[in-house]
Amino acid sequence: MRLARFQAAAVSGLAFVCTLALAPAFAQHRKPPPWTDQQLVDRLHALARAKGDYVKRLGPEFCRRLGVRPVGFCEAFQVTFDEGGKPAATFYSLDDGRNGMVRIFITSHLNPDYVEDYRVDTEARLERAVRRRGTTSSHVSIKDVVPGFRQVMDFLRTRADEPAEWPDARVVDDGSCPKGQVRRIPRDAQHAVCVDRKRLRSN
Repeated sequence: MRLARFQAAAVSGLAFVCTLALAPAFAQHRKPPPWTDQQLVDRLHALARAKGDYVKRLGPEFCRRLGVRPVGFCEAFQVTFDEGGKPAATFYSLDDGRNGMVRIFITSHLNPDYVEDYRVDTEARLERAVRRRGTTSSHVSIKDVVPGFRQVMDFLRTRADEPAEWPDARVVDDGSCPKGQVRRIPRDAQHAVCVDRKRLRSN
């Protein structure tokens, strides 16, 4: 009887030791939970400001269609993600010309029949959408664009780590830009532009 109890205790103890030994291995292979939409937007906003290109001529109508007063000709920090050699999605972080508030735009090229532009707030809630076919554009109800918005957010979730590997854009004050501006040089120096200092805040 004592022998049986001893054997049972030994087996139980061995199982416990094995569990402890294997736990780190399982932990190493456990995938972290996917980013929430808000975490994804926060991350891409920070990466676009630090590492993305600064585009000065998106076109005022691009901003206005999404309900934002443009700065200049609609200026924004942007990161574009390609798929098969073509743009698949672009994330924009910009300032509203009325009040300087941060605005987030996302453009999806994932549907072959049209392009959709979205404006989201800083909590990643969808606020406005525009659908473009060639040179024609129209506002679309939030309800109608939810599937496309979910598609592009899922796509961005799979690619959001890529810009983190890029070097930060360099800011150079070498006298080559107009007064009050500095030269911002992203990883591709061909996209260097002169930018007002105040635009470079990292809000």
